[in-house]
Amino acid sequence: MGGAGDDGPPQDPHPSQALSGAAAPPPRARPEAPAIAAPPARSAGEGRPWPLLAPAFKDCLERADHAGLCALVLAARPATMPNWAIGQFLRAALAARDEQALRRAVEMAVAAPLQPALRARLALALVRHRQAGLALELLGDMLDAAPEPAARPALLTALAAVTLDGTAPADLRRWAAERRRALSGVVEGGFALAAIRPRRQAPSPSLAPLLGIAAAPGAGPGTAAALLETLERRAAWDSAEEPAARVRIYRDVFANRLGAIWRPDGTVLREPLPTARPLPAVAPGDVPQHDRAILATGNTNNLYHWFGGIFRGLGWRFEAGAEALPIALRDDALPAQAQSLRLLGGEAAPLIALGDCAHFGELHVPDWGGLGMHRGGAARFLFDRLVAAAGPAPEGRRDRRILISRRDANARRPEGEDALEAMFARHGFESVTLKGMPLADRIRMMQGAALVAGIHGAGLTMLFAARAGARVYEVMPWMPASLSTRCCMAAISGAFGLAHRVWIEPCDEARQAWEPHLAEMEEDLVAFLDGRPGPRSLEPGEGG
Repeated sequence: MGGAGDDGPPQDPHPSQALSGAAAPPPRARPEAPAIAAPPARSAGEGRPWPLLAPAFKDCLERADHAGLCALVLAARPATMPNWAIGQFLRAALAARDEQALRRAVEMAVAAPLQPALRARLALALVRHRQAGLALELLGDMLDAAPEPAARPALLTALAAVTLDGTAPADLRRWAAERRRALSGVVEGGFALAAIRPRRQAPSPSLAPLLGIAAAPGAGPGTAAALLETLERRAAWDSAEEPAARVRIYRDVFANRLGAIWRPDGTVLREPLPTARPLPAVAPGDVPQHDRAILATGNTNNLYHWFGGIFRGLGWRFEAGAEALPIALRDDALPAQAQSLRLLGGEAAPLIALGDCAHFGELHVPDWGGLGMHRGGAARFLFDRLVAAAGPAPEGRRDRRILISRRDANARRPEGEDALEAMFARHGFESVTLKGMPLADRIRMMQGAALVAGIHGAGLTMLFAARAGARVYEVMPWMPASLSTRCCMAAISGAFGLAHRVWIEPCDEARQAWEPHLAEMEEDLVAFLDGRPGPRSLEPGEGG
């Protein structure tokens, strides 16, 4: 499974990744990225020395006065600042959105003898703030040779993030993907392809007729057009008559919960989630043994990553007459993963809890490229079978208004969450959290909902179980760098024929911090419930 290209939504980052110390192949010339204007030049001896600034610098840190810290450092002598302070300056410049300070911080970091791990972490912070070009500039010659183990996770993650950054130039994204493959040291190959072909599938219909878009004040220009374009690209990618999904077979290998696969001689064949820690050198007899199995681990411990990803690649295992191969899940997998497989295959479906290491005589590894959930899609039968196995909603619970809460989540929770939930409650929505709720109960709940609302998040993945004719209201914090991922819930609605309204809120993408415009949102929600456009509805090309 490759990283996101220009013609499809992102999957897990490229399966990579030997911990080899060998030099990486030389890179092609790096494409230019949009530049930030440099601050006025300052000589190494100009400005106040660090010892005089240190007390005020630390005071700014304690008070989280990012702007004050930037002003201090712009008056400092670059050569006198310690490495830790340069790192704090760069993070403060990002938080303050001070372009001059950020340019100066990157210049200082490039010139300083930073430890590779710190340099890689700062580069990752830059990418997460949509500064891919500056991140690659900071990494410098670290992009030319295999990374030190301590720097490896952040470096490879930063390069993967560049490939997924929808705001970065396309040639820069391709260059970053090439560098990531080269620097990871992966030994591409080492597998045979199974004689399994996915079902042929029908094209996906356009999502535009099902989609409504509205935006709060302050949403950026072009939001509707960008969202619709990304959704249509996803639909087209999932509509190939002959899906690209394959099943690779590895023999005599070790594997772990993160999806890494390696040979007894230590050669790493796959590693979706890079780590600094070398994979264990063990003999087959020292770890659990399995003759034949299917690997369904990796970056799967999120409800959407499971149902929108590897689950779709398991269809061949549940076809009539297929061999009942055991399926290896992470030993810390979300309960919904095992529950979904048992709904499909019965309580006796053989599952393996995969931890730090196990040996497999034969390991089948599916990917899910282009396996659509839409009617006629190659993976649709899996979702239809899940819903049928869970059963219908109870009598008297078939016309509900459900608000899927994010109170059980760690990211993208809004300021004023109580007020937001109270606003939905005024219009008849029941707030529910999904944590701890069995999958079958979730499916039955969705079958009983006429209206489903929620802040963008993994819980909305359950839209695959919504009944025909249900309508969806999604509150989406606007995060353009990761738009190809953020539009996934509207894509599920489109695949299952659900009318879907997206309300866009401005958001600090790096911190995932946002505060809802409740008055404007409520006005739009009322219009949605009445079946009409709201006063802040957008046409493609409009902003808020």
